[in-house]
Amino acid sequence: MIERTGHPTESEFLRHLQKAVDLYRPKFDEESHRGDMMANTRILWRTLWGRDIDPRAEIIRPAVERVNRAHSDFDPTLKDRLAEVRANHRPA
Repeated sequence: MIERTGHPTESEFLRHLQKAVDLYRPKFDEESHRGDMMANTRILWRTLWGRDIDPRAEIIRPAVERVNRAHSDFDPTLKDRLAEVRANHRPA
């Protein structure tokens, strides 16, 4: 597909895997049928893009950092404003 369309590009595929970062979480015992995502990702990268990849550095860490930023980039006054709305709301 890449040869015919040029997609996904390496950066596009990285973004997709970062969005699906849960695939890299440790498995529960009941999930022993799942493959080794770290090893599979390394094999895939060597096959498609001819280079090694560090899934922790290039997929997992950026995804976790993005989530952490999203959780810290909020309006600090939101909690107080919500409390004020609740206090002023009187059920009919």
